[in-house]
Amino acid sequence: MFFFKYFCSYIFKAKTRQRLLAIAVFGLFISSFSLVVLQGIMGGLQNGVIGKSKEVLGSGKIKLSSDFDYEQALEIQDLFKQNNLKYVTSLTLEVLVKSSNKFSAAVVNGIDTSGFVPDYLKEKDLSSLVLGYYVSKNVGAFLDDKVFLISPAHTDYLVAELPRQVQVSLTDVIITDAQQVDNTYGWIDIKYLQNLIRKRSINTFMFFNDDDYEKAVSLTKNIEGLRSSSWEDENRSLVWALKLETTVMIILFVAMSLLVSLCITSGFMIFFDKVKIDLLSFYILGKSKTQINRLLLIFTQIISAGFTLSGVIGGILFLNFIDSRELSFIPDFFAARSLPVSLDSTKIIISFVIPYLISCLFSYFSYRTFKSENTGYLNLIRSVG
Repeated sequence: MFFFKYFCSYIFKAKTRQRLLAIAVFGLFISSFSLVVLQGIMGGLQNGVIGKSKEVLGSGKIKLSSDFDYEQALEIQDLFKQNNLKYVTSLTLEVLVKSSNKFSAAVVNGIDTSGFVPDYLKEKDLSSLVLGYYVSKNVGAFLDDKVFLISPAHTDYLVAELPRQVQVSLTDVIITDAQQVDNTYGWIDIKYLQNLIRKRSINTFMFFNDDDYEKAVSLTKNIEGLRSSSWEDENRSLVWALKLETTVMIILFVAMSLLVSLCITSGFMIFFDKVKIDLLSFYILGKSKTQINRLLLIFTQIISAGFTLSGVIGGILFLNFIDSRELSFIPDFFAARSLPVSLDSTKIIISFVIPYLISCLFSYFSYRTFKSENTGYLNLIRSVG
């Protein structure tokens, strides 16, 4: 214990203290601190993007093939009811929205309003059409305007084949902050779309809870003609981009930790050279060379682990402070003003392990170099004498 106390004092308190090593280990603190904070905030932002999208698009969908008739769809619906699952019964069509001679492609979800309705639509008037903000903007439609829904996949023959269309009123416009939804989607009572295709039909069951979706997939896995797709399956490019973002961030911090560890290597080598006379005094007092070398190696590992761990703890405390105070760092034009925080055990372990392992590697290299250059204390005693 005295050995560690003495050399820590030599590094941080003595008049001849080793400033380079002190700066380097403080850099190690900054590395782990920054990695925790950045992972926590980036994780919060990423979870916010995913959560907002799942609120609107659902955690997963079970789609029925065109071979399913209406009665079979109702049987599957009864199966979900018996297992107390929350789901949205939907007829989803790709249509053209027309207003004022302007057209825009859209995906319209015809929802059975007698069943479960997702939270973001509960305050909306689904007695007629609700459009995403940018869809309504593209066709120049305002509230109470007459809008045509045109289905190119369904036609009637009158002199020539003409796509079917139905006229509805625009009752509301929705802004979900999920751009892909606001650019593409619309919602309406399912009866309007069934009237458009002239057929009672259901082609999608949407689930807004991960557990309900997984249970529904398990219940229907032996039924042919169904295709299940989770949110992650339908948004693979976004999931991949978020993973790439996380990977690049970690790589950058590995590079930063490498730079810090190079300073640690230089600092330890200078430090070892300055304390070799002190190590000689331990040898004279009865410590064997093996014991001194082992204590020296343990000391370097404790310095690395201590400052890395303190950086992780400091980062966690800083994130808790931000999360509890809901500090506003984001400009006014963003919907969310405070920084979101998401931190789990995996991120904490990564924040500790990466800087610590790199630091251990370089500090061990310093130790091995010093050990190879100082083969014996007897020669050192003679040189001092």
